[in-house]
Amino acid sequence: MSLPAKNVTCKCGYTAALEKSHVWCDKCGRKIFYDPKDQRRHQWNTYYIYTIMILVFGFIGYLFFELVARPFLGAG
Repeated sequence: MSLPAKNVTCKCGYTAALEKSHVWCDKCGRKIFYDPKDQRRHQWNTYYIYTIMILVFGFIGYLFFELVARPFLGAG
């Protein structure tokens, strides 16, 4: 779906004419969004993904410690 052309400035200072919901900045490689609401949604989604990854790796580390490291160390 093509939107009306709109000039949007990236955080690095690069200005792009957007006709889609987002494009990649040619200067720094970040996403430039047509609508600020989409940018906020992308930011919250990124926070969510990082949080889930940290929790999964933490849980795997906990399981490793409880099931593998502790019996080999003889503690418990």
